[in-house]
Amino acid sequence: MATITVEIRYANRPSDVKNFAQAKVTIGRESGDIVLGDPAASGQHAEINITSTNVTYVDLNSTNGSFLPDGRRLGPPIALQPGNEVRIGGCAIILRDFQAGGARYGAKGTLVMAEYPEAAPASPPKMESLRAGVGAAPAGLAFDDTVKPNQVSPFHAGAQPPPGIGAPPLGAYPPGAPPGQHLGAPPPGAPPGQYLGAPPPGAPPPGQYQYPGAPGMGAPMMAGIGAGGALEPGAFLSSAVEAYKPHMLEATKVIGIVAIPLALLNAVAGYIPFVGVVIAILTSIALALFNVLVGVGAQAEFGLRLAAGVPMTAPQALKLQVGRMIPWFVGLFLPALLAGLGAICIVPFILFGFFLLPVYMVEKDKSGIDINKRVFELVQKEPVMVAVLIGVVFAAALGFGLATLVLGLLPFIGAALVSVLSAVFSAAFSPFVTFLTFRLYFAIRQKHERVDAAAIARATLAPVA
Repeated sequence: MATITVEIRYANRPSDVKNFAQAKVTIGRESGDIVLGDPAASGQHAEINITSTNVTYVDLNSTNGSFLPDGRRLGPPIALQPGNEVRIGGCAIILRDFQAGGARYGAKGTLVMAEYPEAAPASPPKMESLRAGVGAAPAGLAFDDTVKPNQVSPFHAGAQPPPGIGAPPLGAYPPGAPPGQHLGAPPPGAPPGQYLGAPPPGAPPPGQYQYPGAPGMGAPMMAGIGAGGALEPGAFLSSAVEAYKPHMLEATKVIGIVAIPLALLNAVAGYIPFVGVVIAILTSIALALFNVLVGVGAQAEFGLRLAAGVPMTAPQALKLQVGRMIPWFVGLFLPALLAGLGAICIVPFILFGFFLLPVYMVEKDKSGIDINKRVFELVQKEPVMVAVLIGVVFAAALGFGLATLVLGLLPFIGAALVSVLSAVFSAAFSPFVTFLTFRLYFAIRQKHERVDAAAIARATLAPVA
């Protein structure tokens, strides 16, 4: 009989671990084998199918979807392996263990045997035959004189342990990492006999790992961080676009649900003498107030959650921001003012305002001018990546500006068309820029500070309805 162990991280209550031995595990908002209690989950959201050879996750055409940690929405059923994670709203479901037919399957589907198979050799090999080229045992330790048949000695030069035997705990090395890269194994090029399957002094605890070549431990590798922990602009932007595409329409609704209708009203008002001018002024004031008090905050919340791998809907983002708009405005006023003054000169704005929203929303211990100082510190860590992102935004804005300049020359409809298209462009492009900013913030902290800031953010998210 096949059994699985699943960890459920709820949005608004402590995590839980459950074992299941049936062929199908149902997941729902208020009913099922796994009850999430999350408004973003559907009544019958998904199911996990278990056979003697695999575990499969199936989204049952849920309204808000199921997502991978990088933000991609799941379509067809996917095979799960221990360590894989699926997110539903503010919840996460992680397959921790899979056992079938007396065997246990570890990370990446490797078969983990409970014991080495016993044979009956006529004469067990002596340890002396395995010591050649290895060197002396470390201080305080001694070699065993014999080794069981079929058992690989930890001192055998160049030997690889059987899959799952002596391997690090789940999550201890990144997907696809070559043998020897995980904690508990000698680093490449280490002298023989210096490691006994234990981490070297100062190594991070089980469950963390180093990205290859990085001087220390960190969170799971984010797309766009290459060999040696280097941020690669092309790979970073490409992975960000792929993660964002499934959520583009929902992101556009955050501001567009108000901005686009107001732009249409403004465009129509332009054809009404006298009264149209008043309508245009009122709609402009209404849009400015909406953006300052609600739009920017809702867009930031949407971008933060998407970058952290727990996407939300536009109505959820707007509702959350409406409930906190006054403390939000007060808390952000001073650092935003300082960054705004710097906008007169682009360089100061970049140095003190670029990561304003990520720092304000994730690093809760900072306020006022300390937020600007922290932004300055982060920008200095990756000036090239920040410059690339600014360049992408500037190029897109310039291209759209030139297009509207031409459209504005059209007789009769030019001004109205530009007004509406500007609202659509802003509603569609600005959330993507916000998402990129949060994603880059997470990557910088992961690379330079070895901190999983996305996990910190997820732990402090307010519950949504």
